[in-house]
Amino acid sequence: MLINRVSKDRVIHNVDCTGCGLCAKNCPSKCIGLKEGKLGHLYPVVNNDLCINCNLCVKKCPSNNEIPLLNPLTAYAAWAIDKNEYHSSTSGGAASIISRKIIYNGGVVYGCAMLPDCDVQHIRIDNCDQLYQLKGSKYVQSNIQNILPSIKEDVRKGTPVLFIGTPCQVAAVKSLFKEQPYNLYLVDIICHGVPSLSVLKKYLTNKFGRASFDKVSFRKESQLLLEIFDRGKKIYSASHKKDLYYTLFMQGYTYRDSCHRCKYAQPKRVSDITIGDFWGLGKMGDCNIPEHKDGISVILPITQKGEKLLESVSSQLHIYKRPLEEAIKGNSQLHSPSLASKRMILFQMLYPLFGLERSYKFAHIDNYIKKFMK
Repeated sequence: MLINRVSKDRVIHNVDCTGCGLCAKNCPSKCIGLKEGKLGHLYPVVNNDLCINCNLCVKKCPSNNEIPLLNPLTAYAAWAIDKNEYHSSTSGGAASIISRKIIYNGGVVYGCAMLPDCDVQHIRIDNCDQLYQLKGSKYVQSNIQNILPSIKEDVRKGTPVLFIGTPCQVAAVKSLFKEQPYNLYLVDIICHGVPSLSVLKKYLTNKFGRASFDKVSFRKESQLLLEIFDRGKKIYSASHKKDLYYTLFMQGYTYRDSCHRCKYAQPKRVSDITIGDFWGLGKMGDCNIPEHKDGISVILPITQKGEKLLESVSSQLHIYKRPLEEAIKGNSQLHSPSLASKRMILFQMLYPLFGLERSYKFAHIDNYIKKFMK
C-alpha cells in the first residue's frame, strides 16, 4: 500500500506517490497533510492522533488501485487553422480548440496555469477570454488538490467538464467517481516527468534573487527556451542546453520518484484523448502534410466519447490521420517511462546538501575531469 501509518507524521512507499493530494481531500478527519520530500515534491503525511482508521486514503488512492487503461483508437497529426490560436500555442493548439468547444457548450475547463509569484496550479475556467492562462508548457508539477471538490460539484450539477492534465492527474480525477460521468471529459498531456515547484522557485531565487516575475515561459512555439519576463520586458532567455533548470528537466534529474516507474507511460492510456507533440511524424508511410514550422499536435482518441469530441472540432483543425505505430514509436513516453540513472540517483542524494548546480557538477565530475585534461 502507498500509505502505511507506521508512526506519527510518517508515510512510506513514497516511490509510488504521484502527489495528487486526493488522500488529503478525501480524509474525513483532516489528518493528512502534504510535505516536501528530498526534491521538493509533495508527499502525504498522516497524523495518527487524528486518524480514525477509515482507510479511505488507501481505497481512493490511484497508486494503490488499478485504473482501467485502453488502447488508442487511432492517431492524428493536427494544428489549429486559426493562426492566432496556432502561434500562441506550444504545439498545434488542439487542447485550446477543444477547451473552447466545451465552454461554448456551457461547460468549464480545468487546466494548468502559471499564476503570480510563480505559483503553478490547476484553475477553473468558464470564459474563453481566460483560456490564455492555460496556454503554454509548464515544466513543473501543478497542484490539483484545491480544484478536486470543484470538479465533483460541477459534474454533479450536470455541467460539461473538461480536465486537462498529466496522466496521473487524470487518474486522480477518475478516482473521484465510481464510474466516469457522461459529462466529464478527460484529456491527458504526454508527460516525460515533473520537477517540483520548490526546485523551480529555488533555482529562480538563486539566479535572480527572487522567484516572482510577470511570466515564466518554457516554450516559444516549437523552440525549447526558458524565457523570463518582468515589467513588460524579457530579462532572460536560454535554450534547454544552456539553462541548468531546463537541462536537469530534459535529463530527468528533477522528476519525482513515481515518474521513473510511471504506469501510464505506455501505449494504453487513461483518458478520453491524449495530446502531445508529434515527434517522428512522417517516418512511417506517406506524409503529404503541409509545412507546419511552429509545431504540430499528436492526438490520440482513446474512447468513443473522445472520438466524438474530436470530431466536433475537426472543422477548426488541419487534421491528418496517421499510423498509430508512428505516434508511439516517435514518443518515448508512449512506450516506457524515463529510467533513473546512477548519475540521477547521486544528484538527488546530493541536492539537499549542495543545491542544483554543485550537485549536478558532482554527478558529472568525471566529464569535467576529462574536459580539464583535454
